[in-house]
Amino acid sequence: MKRRMTSRWLDLVLVALVTVAACLIGAEPAAAEKRMFRVERAFFGAPFPPVRERTQTAMGKWTPVKSMGNTIPLYGGAGRTERLLEPFTHSDALVTPGNPAGGMFTLPRSFIDYQGTTRAYASTAFPGYTSFSYVTYVNGKGVFGPNNPNGATATTRVVFPTTMGNPTPNLGAGNPVTPTTTFSGRYDFSRAGSIFIDPGPNRFGGTMRFLYADTSVFYQYIFYFDPLIFKAYGTFNCLYKGAECSVLAPSTAGPVPLATKLGQITSTGMVSRFLLTMGTAMNKATTGGSGMNFVVSKAYYNHLLAPWTTGKVSIYNPNSTYMIKPKLTGYDKAFAPKNVTVTHTSTTAQYNPGGMTVGYSYMTTKEYLKGVTRVVSLVRPRLIHTYLHPRIPSDPIVNNFSAARLWKMNVYFLPEPSALLMLSTGILGLGGLYLLRSR
Repeated sequence: MKRRMTSRWLDLVLVALVTVAACLIGAEPAAAEKRMFRVERAFFGAPFPPVRERTQTAMGKWTPVKSMGNTIPLYGGAGRTERLLEPFTHSDALVTPGNPAGGMFTLPRSFIDYQGTTRAYASTAFPGYTSFSYVTYVNGKGVFGPNNPNGATATTRVVFPTTMGNPTPNLGAGNPVTPTTTFSGRYDFSRAGSIFIDPGPNRFGGTMRFLYADTSVFYQYIFYFDPLIFKAYGTFNCLYKGAECSVLAPSTAGPVPLATKLGQITSTGMVSRFLLTMGTAMNKATTGGSGMNFVVSKAYYNHLLAPWTTGKVSIYNPNSTYMIKPKLTGYDKAFAPKNVTVTHTSTTAQYNPGGMTVGYSYMTTKEYLKGVTRVVSLVRPRLIHTYLHPRIPSDPIVNNFSAARLWKMNVYFLPEPSALLMLSTGILGLGGLYLLRSR
């Protein structure tokens, strides 16, 4: 009798577990779901490092393509730098139930926790400038969805607003509509260039800033003006109207980034250039005859921004040293679970002193994702204008550097983790009960 009652009890538990497993498979919760995800990032800027002649499909695979000519090569002449998938292990995002294409989602703060060094040597990058960036940063919370209220509502041309406008061919003139005197000077002239945005049918996009640690520093050794030699140091802090781009929300313990709005103007940390050349008449005059190397000129980096979008983006700055026209189109696709191979290319520059030429070598790395159910490709443009406040007070402020930049971020979504964990636990339990019953 005892054995028969035990067997009947196990049968009831078995039926209950089967019912729970079926509910997990077929039911969709009303609240937001959690989905595992990983992110692939790429940066498009100067012509180096050059892009090999290939194009990317919607699933992240690369296929060869024909050259588009020498004047406007692939990606409008922009070089590409790539990151491996982040984070290194899966993290969770909050998504719309079912995570359909076009459904909003939120990426958590600090799933990107990056620390690294970027080097640009005078021999293979900017002649006369050897630059290093030592950075530590995390991402702020990323919020993305349809009908982004801060993005473009239709095909839009974004320019720096001046009183005399910025007509084609992108030459800004006049005073700024909103004065840019944050750094005690005029930083509005020669604000050329424009950003073109087609937001797509559902205007999908949002904001995710990068938050730099105070230890992040930019360093340059400048011998372009030889015999005048400079060392320069700067930071990466983002400023909006003179204040930090991040604010503290009352209910959180960390910074929450302000939303990026269409045409938003920000700046990053000022770069101080120290004159190292000793004993010149100019140096003695500006340092009280001491000959000490404390003569400083300051450079301010100003940015024109637009939010992340899955639409089409192109960007151009005619004042840039490198006449590139980066352009990319995002996308948002959902499908049945499939395995995806993501291929990355790292590029090494090699200088040939004899021929005074630069050659490039490439190495590919493959990463594999299982059960991908949605891919969202977001792009974000940035126009940069840098203004140098000279070391000699009587000299005018100059626009010494301009650039066009484009960022891309592919978000790969995988199955919802809690349901998989509960389902696998239920299946293991069923197996254990079956073995127990058979004994």
